Amino acid sequence: MTAAAATAIRVHIGPVKGWIAAGRRTRDFWAGSFLLSWLAGQAMDHLEALQPGAITIPVVHDPEGKVIEPTLSAIALARTSREADEVRSGPLVGTLVNHFRAELPANVPFDGAAMATVVRARFKALADAVWQHFLAPAAEQYGWDADVRRRWDYQTSGAYFEILWVTGTATADWADESRWMEARKSFRSHQPLDETHVGLTGRGDRCPVHPDLCELGGHARMFQREQQDVFWQQLRTSVAQRVYGDTHGRYIETLEIREGERLSGLALVKRLFPLLPAKVISSVIGWLPDHMAGSNVKAASQQWDPLAAQRALRNWPSTAFVAAMPWIIAGGAADHAEMEAYAEAAYRALGFDPRLQAERPQRHRVEGIDLLANSKIPLFAVLDGTLHFPRGLEKQRFGDDAEKARQLAASFDRLAGCISKAAPELGPPAPFYAMLELDGDAMGKVFSASERQAQICSRALLKFADGVPGIVRQHDGVLIYAGADDVTAMLPTATAINCAQAIRAHWQAIMSAAFTDAGPPPTISASIVFADYQAGLNDVRNLTHDRLDQVAKDGMGRDAVALAVLKSGGTTAAWAASWDRPDGTSPVTDVLAFAGQASGRSIASRLPYVLRDRFSAMLAKDATFDDELVAALLAKEMADSGKAGLGERPEDKAEQVMRLLRTWGRTDSDPPASEPRPRHVGGLLVARFLADSVMWPYLNLWQGRQRS
Repeated sequence: MTAAAATAIRVHIGPVKGWIAAGRRTRDFWAGSFLLSWLAGQAMDHLEALQPGAITIPVVHDPEGKVIEPTLSAIALARTSREADEVRSGPLVGTLVNHFRAELPANVPFDGAAMATVVRARFKALADAVWQHFLAPAAEQYGWDADVRRRWDYQTSGAYFEILWVTGTATADWADESRWMEARKSFRSHQPLDETHVGLTGRGDRCPVHPDLCELGGHARMFQREQQDVFWQQLRTSVAQRVYGDTHGRYIETLEIREGERLSGLALVKRLFPLLPAKVISSVIGWLPDHMAGSNVKAASQQWDPLAAQRALRNWPSTAFVAAMPWIIAGGAADHAEMEAYAEAAYRALGFDPRLQAERPQRHRVEGIDLLANSKIPLFAVLDGTLHFPRGLEKQRFGDDAEKARQLAASFDRLAGCISKAAPELGPPAPFYAMLELDGDAMGKVFSASERQAQICSRALLKFADGVPGIVRQHDGVLIYAGADDVTAMLPTATAINCAQAIRAHWQAIMSAAFTDAGPPPTISASIVFADYQAGLNDVRNLTHDRLDQVAKDGMGRDAVALAVLKSGGTTAAWAASWDRPDGTSPVTDVLAFAGQASGRSIASRLPYVLRDRFSAMLAKDATFDDELVAALLAKEMADSGKAGLGERPEDKAEQVMRLLRTWGRTDSDPPASEPRPRHVGGLLVARFLADSVMWPYLNLWQGRQRS
């Protein structure tokens, strides 16, 4: 008798964009990606409990069958060796993708509904912990309506998540099996949450993070403004009391829930679960997410400290802090004493410890800040990011005490003056940071080609993701997600391009070694958006993602990088090109190099507009005006531009400009070939922005650190 064939199972958990991208601050963004990875791990672990070794794609086991994928390993350890009071360290960023393949013997039954119930129950347990710690005290103290709890239970039941699965015989054609999930997705059976289904009104204002849900209080501001304000003030008070032990109202207006933020229960889980006590987080998640877990940056004197790890989890660097990091690092090297004096002035002016309000990096997240002091990070380096910018100082709240505001502004002016004297080239900090996203190209095609190729690529991706945190840290960045072929991080404007190139080089090394006899190695594309720190985080994230998909991949033919500048008025510059030209040179390196040469020189600000106004026809019509003619006319135009800093001869200056005007993209040929694309001034506009916004002394310090 022939043994029955094994059962192949394909699982997908979503929504991805609606869940991960929905947030209003850095911690929300991280929490969404972490929790989706954690929920995918719960589904995987459910199958691994049925049959060890069940998960086949992604590859999560070593040759002996031991689980080696960080998140899944932490989940399995928590399930098999949990102790009541143990606080275990585990991964900080999500490392698992939201879809996977498993294989079970024919005699092991699979119940997809049971798996989905487990996943939703795990999320509900986390939500219940948030309710019990933060909201239940307020509900009891202020006598909240029972509808608030009903709305919470409905919104946080786990029903928001779409959990799809499809099964079949494992001996089926691999390419055909790879299409199972896409066919399943065409049958939409998931019902969006609608609280009227459980007897609630559904008439409350929409949640700004999840607009399909009502704010938790259920109030419509048009008719219930006073009741709504009272409800959210009570909730902010409860959170401040539980987090800070605040009984005098000093921390009520913290960044945990801003005034005017009226969130749904779902959004509150993301916002508040990192504030839970370390033991509670460890009990529900299975571990306390910590940057030090599995890290190679530990010093011999450091020991596992749950309190420090929980504080770091609470205080994620804000966009303002990432923008200020070059100023903090370079300025700290110039005049450390004055920076500490300013931090002390901030203590006095604000009336409480500003570290409790800051979203600061701790626990060795940012290499450059770690190096400011051997044993203790300076106080200046843990201030709220907005305190490093004049516009941020203007928005600080001092009640009616205008004198405190004046004193703090004066203290900042003294600091800027001292640093200017010690290092006049520094200048004030620029209010911009970079959002970086990378994604493997055509990975669906790679994984559907054959089971062998899928496993080869999956093993390579495990190595790739393992190396990404160190690269981001080396570039003074803050890693948000690193799972499989996806990377998301925030960085200073000065190091973002270098970081993207370093991650791409890491990808190439891993994939080239893995695909020696399994076809051409897959490529990777990237998108970088340089954004004002006050721009909405959702807007920045969406622009970064859209330009990755629509420009770097679809527009440039993949294996490319897209850059954009987002200011208060919208996108002011955009550019994209293949990573490499046919001659092996790098267009994106040229953009950064041009910015460095043109920094502080008048031609940098005028040149893009001169080209656009005088030579627009030449830029648009390649057939009429070839590169030699354009270069000759540029050389004539730039003959008297002695301040350009782009070379002695006009021809040298024109050559550098031409390299930025002409980009390259890939064709659809097999194998893909590079071809020149129409000229445009986008590269010059991005370079002009970088020339003005990059703190070059900081970049020089960073480059020196790499050489040493």
